[in-house]
Amino acid sequence: MKKLLELFYFSIFFLVYTISYAQTNVSGGIFSNTTWTKVNSPYIVTDTVVVFPGVTLTIQPGVVVKFDYHIALEIRQAKLIAIGTLVDSITFTSNLASPYNGIWRNVYLNGGSLVSQFKYCNFRYAGHGIYSQGYFTLSNSDFYYNSYGLRGGSISPVDSCNFRYNVYYGIFGGGTFNYCNISNTQQKGLDGQGVTLNYCVIDSNQIGIYNIDNTNINNCYIRFNQSGLLCGGINGNNVIKNTFVESNTAVGLDILTDENDSVINCQIRYNGTGLKVSGAAQYPVIVTKNIIENNSIGIELTGGGLDSIYCNRICNNALYGLKLIGSANTNCVVGNYWCTSDSASTEAVIYDAFDNVSLGIVYFMPIDSLCAPSNPTYVNEIQDFSFNIFPNPATDILNINIKENKNTVVRIYNLLGGEILNTLISKTSSTMDVSTLTDGIYVLEIISGNAIGRKKFVISKQ
Repeated sequence: MKKLLELFYFSIFFLVYTISYAQTNVSGGIFSNTTWTKVNSPYIVTDTVVVFPGVTLTIQPGVVVKFDYHIALEIRQAKLIAIGTLVDSITFTSNLASPYNGIWRNVYLNGGSLVSQFKYCNFRYAGHGIYSQGYFTLSNSDFYYNSYGLRGGSISPVDSCNFRYNVYYGIFGGGTFNYCNISNTQQKGLDGQGVTLNYCVIDSNQIGIYNIDNTNINNCYIRFNQSGLLCGGINGNNVIKNTFVESNTAVGLDILTDENDSVINCQIRYNGTGLKVSGAAQYPVIVTKNIIENNSIGIELTGGGLDSIYCNRICNNALYGLKLIGSANTNCVVGNYWCTSDSASTEAVIYDAFDNVSLGIVYFMPIDSLCAPSNPTYVNEIQDFSFNIFPNPATDILNINIKENKNTVVRIYNLLGGEILNTLISKTSSTMDVSTLTDGIYVLEIISGNAIGRKKFVISKQ
């Protein structure tokens, strides 16, 4: 009996050991529908794998796919289904012990009408995490330490993805991106045409957004980049709206005046130069309802021409509220508020011919304090103690976890400081009803004793 028990335990140990160290080498063509299973993971791609036209490759949650040097997975007019879960994601990475960006090639969607699917996937150390000339859906996925995170467009919005620590571009291409984070790219966070960004954070890149055409940016944060946004495209027609442009070292927004761009209802603060409007004015740039304050220079303007810069609050910029670069006179900044009703005080914050005779004259009268946005009370994140909130984005319910079990004040603000909710909780885990909040970005404040913690969260009911 004892020997039988020993044999039984040894068999169990051997089975667990075998499962724990399972490995499957793959290469060559896949000609019929195939599933890569967690039990046979990791899959080591020793030579390029091609999924042939009309065939579906399904990768189960929890699978790790490792690539040898300069190897790719090609989906050739075929379909890849890689749908992980929150607790069991799918990872595409290098098989080498000391990986670096670009050490394996890509997951290549090589044309066709079939729609590949990616959810809860991780892409690490690739030349391109996904390189698409086909159609795909993508959500809840991370692209870290690649040369390019994502290249190509999607058939549907890309939701809740992180593009961080990539080298050349986080994203190169078009499409709609919701609730995405594009950060710490060594060169450019995003470069593309026909892009829509909703509730995204573009943070700590050398250039946050570059070379865009026909792009809409809504309710985003563009912050802590060397340059926040450089519109260097050909066609223009870009709209930046309801967006925070903050703490970019060189320039917040650099707009070309011959591209028919618009900057509306943004908060442009703490940048080197908040807004540059430059180029030959064939089509007007519209700049209105913005708060442009606490920059080194609020607006740097070349010429002016047909531009229309009105109903903005331009205040408290360290050097100049507006600096003219060019010899032509301009009246394109009539009807703004410079935090004073006095024309002499306003002229003092404008750099033009009165400061340098080689420049033109800026005609800024009349001053309009009524149409300009009022000075907001900003609510910033503070982390005096640790707490967690989830899900984020939320729809109807927001869960709060704190460490200490004592009476705690909980408040919700909008980003301009308007208090929306004030309540008291006494549990370490609580649930809040946020179903009445409309889509947007909010701040949750928790006061526990003398400590204050604040975190931003998003409401999305789409």
